[in-house]
Amino acid sequence: MTTSTEQCACGGWTPISESRLLDLIKRAETSMEAPAKALWELVRLPNAEIWQQHPWADEGCGFWVLATFSRRCLYFNDVTQGFAVSPFRNWGNIDHFEPDPTPLDELIERLTASACESA
Repeated sequence: MTTSTEQCACGGWTPISESRLLDLIKRAETSMEAPAKALWELVRLPNAEIWQQHPWADEGCGFWVLATFSRRCLYFNDVTQGFAVSPFRNWGNIDHFEPDPTPLDELIERLTASACESA
């Protein structure tokens, strides 16, 4: 697990840069409704981390994980160029590859709606 693409020596594609990722996050935050923004602030990690996801992220040394909750992680999928949620058993390892990309604000809105329904 790393917090920088500079440590990647895999030789494949390079994960999205941290600065580009932060730009995507800032744009998404501006369009989040108050409940979604509150959930986002609750689950997001202080700093994004690169986690492993075998075999899809091997070539690029991993995917950026932005948040964790209920043994799930929210990550940026460089292969599909979107955000996704996966279960995880071990910190630093994404268990499931999600092939359907979703914008971050839309994904957080869905999670917020789901949390409200189960409350």
